[in-house]
Amino acid sequence: MVVQSIPVTAAASDSSICAGQSIALSGTVTTPQTTTVQAAFSNNTTISIPDNNATGVYSPVTVSGIAPATLTNGAVFSVKVNITHPYVGDLILSLVSPGGLVVPLCSQRGGSGDNFVNTIFTMSATTAISSGAAPFTGNFIPDGNISGFTGNANGIWQLKVADVAASDLGSITSWTLTINNVVPATLSYA
Repeated sequence: MVVQSIPVTAAASDSSICAGQSIALSGTVTTPQTTTVQAAFSNNTTISIPDNNATGVYSPVTVSGIAPATLTNGAVFSVKVNITHPYVGDLILSLVSPGGLVVPLCSQRGGSGDNFVNTIFTMSATTAISSGAAPFTGNFIPDGNISGFTGNANGIWQLKVADVAASDLGSITSWTLTINNVVPATLSYA
């Protein structure tokens, strides 16, 4: 267990208390305290992926309430996808920020294998997506660096999926973007 010191000031009271009596104490934090929590934003609408179309399809999520609003290194924690497709080697998956920056998640990996099932792209994974095998399940390091996004965290993010070869059809069934959000720490005293 780690004990973190929190600077607190207390005002003296001129009241006396005896054994068995109680008194209410209140404290004031003298410096602002914050903590990082993960905020998840999802799209669960099924979207068909057009076959043999490099333009692809976009699935949006609206992100709001993220602080700081300007992305810092590591603010984008993960992207979780569920995609049905019988030949995932046809697919190029990318994450697009509100400012238009595009980072590749997976570029034609997995050959003739099927599907992305609860596939989580995160820089904290131990296996690169390029070393994985379809069906992709679990945590993978994406082809691009999702920690390096810059610009505004709040706005419309998009998962772009393009099928760049003919003969197979698939769908995005859901996806979730998880961003590290800095919030005021909750302090309580007993």
